[in-house]
Amino acid sequence: MLVLNFYNLNKTNGMYYYGLDYAEPCADRVGRILVRPQLVSAARAAFPNVDVRSCGALGMAWEVVKAGLRGDFVFTPTPHPIPFVRNQLVIFHDIYPFVGRLGNLKRNLFTIGTRTSGCLAGYTNLTAKPFLDSVGIAPSKQVFAPSRFPAERPRLSAPEVPDGGVIVGLMGTDSDKKNYAALFSSIQRLGIQRRIIFHVFGHDTEYYRSLQTAFPDIEMILMPSDKTSMDQFVGGVSVVVSATDGEGFGRPIAHALACGVPCLLLDCAVFREFFDGMADFAPDVDGIAKRLGNEAFAREPARPFAPPARVVDGIESTVALLKSLS
Repeated sequence: MLVLNFYNLNKTNGMYYYGLDYAEPCADRVGRILVRPQLVSAARAAFPNVDVRSCGALGMAWEVVKAGLRGDFVFTPTPHPIPFVRNQLVIFHDIYPFVGRLGNLKRNLFTIGTRTSGCLAGYTNLTAKPFLDSVGIAPSKQVFAPSRFPAERPRLSAPEVPDGGVIVGLMGTDSDKKNYAALFSSIQRLGIQRRIIFHVFGHDTEYYRSLQTAFPDIEMILMPSDKTSMDQFVGGVSVVVSATDGEGFGRPIAHALACGVPCLLLDCAVFREFFDGMADFAPDVDGIAKRLGNEAFAREPARPFAPPARVVDGIESTVALLKSLS
């Protein structure tokens, strides 16, 4: 049996859908899902015939221990190993949670959990792998488990925007790692804020509200990710933009590219790994703002959709691994 440990997810964010992307091909093996109370409805909607357990921290840990004793396999799409339980695959996405005030504590807990359990540790991109090496996880225990690309879809036409304007899609509202303040400041310096509308895909968070307060002349429209499909989001924008270099794979970016919607990204290793040849890149945030100020940019044709073969192979091998271990 496969047990999905989604306990450390508070919202239906990118990690949640990442987990579903790997769980759905193994649906006939999924027997239990561990979640916090706020995700019970979402988990039951995704797997209506599976036992969904609403847990606290101790309840989750006990469920994982019992799964290990039964010989079940636990898939955790977050970097939260349970000590002494070998039958686990936990996923490391990016370094961001392991820096800052609590970074060393989180790093130590991750190291203790992986070393005492001997579990498998997945990484979603090449820039994440050195972290696993640095905490002593043997190469034989590492799994390349990249995010899934959607299938190519019919091309979406750009929405009509009057007066040469542009509707820009931004992804996520969880924290300042999104770097929206730097992007908005650059747009203000160029004096082009009146011709740009931002559709922000995510939740109504403290971070999002702080941006509204700090940038009252920037037009932002929240697209609630619990109520807005990915098709609706990318179909309503002229271009999808990311100004961050501290994250991993972006699901909305991949979805936009599959639909023929242009993407403009900060030039960084992770985005190059997945989207090179499909997206446009700018060397810095100011470069992104300048491209958005070019009226011809949003009318440029989309590039061919061609996910890297290495990524496709990594997805297929990880799905096969989960099936074989459960």
